[in-house]
Amino acid sequence: MLLAGCVASTDQERHAAFEATRQSFTGDRHRTGIATYHLLSFDTDLESIAVEPKTGKLTLRFGADRHYSEALCVGIEGTGYILTAAHAVGNFCYVLGEMEGIYQVKRARIVKKQVADSPERDLAVLKVEAAIHWLPYAAEVSRDQPVFAVVLVRFGEIGGRMEDTGGRVIDIQPEPVGDGPKVIYSSVPGRNGDSGGPLFNAAGELLGIMVGGQVVWEGLGVKHQSSTCRPEWQALSQIIEDDRRAQASGSMHR
Repeated sequence: MLLAGCVASTDQERHAAFEATRQSFTGDRHRTGIATYHLLSFDTDLESIAVEPKTGKLTLRFGADRHYSEALCVGIEGTGYILTAAHAVGNFCYVLGEMEGIYQVKRARIVKKQVADSPERDLAVLKVEAAIHWLPYAAEVSRDQPVFAVVLVRFGEIGGRMEDTGGRVIDIQPEPVGDGPKVIYSSVPGRNGDSGGPLFNAAGELLGIMVGGQVVWEGLGVKHQSSTCRPEWQALSQIIEDDRRAQASGSMHR
């Protein structure tokens, strides 16, 4: 899945971006890494999917339609609620990563998918039936603060490994006051497969979900600029609570 509108950065650029801000990071790198999951989306469902828990090797059996897309997602609540970019979500979704102490793959139910017609609305909430790792939500964001992201480094036809990159907040729209949804523009370099991945602050707290990017020319050089959807946490909490009630009500009436 493309990071919408993004001109690809190189592995070297992304590594250099992290090294330039590494000293600012005070959070738990392991925690931010395991709370980030790999998302596979399909137009039609698979015949089968399995992952080897020790090696992470993925085995897929496709039906007639082989079309799929890849993205990232992040845990926001330990019982299985996950946040990602709406444009990365297909009809059938699977989440891969460490759950309940082992590496596994789980079918994800779409709880909420907004219409991805603008960066501040490009988000979806998914649910897997497993205990997951998650990141706490940051209370605030400010211009020029150092920020970090977990990004996908590809290898093979499907999949890859995750690495860190970094940058700084360039702008926030609307102004960084109040609790409403916002778009964070940062210098974090992104590319294919990074959509839905977390942008977090130096303490390892979630700021939002990466949804797009572009390259800005400055003289003979270029600078990367990524856009991040920062939803209102109260709205996300309400989505989770409404889903819990709906599922509990459905169970009572079966």
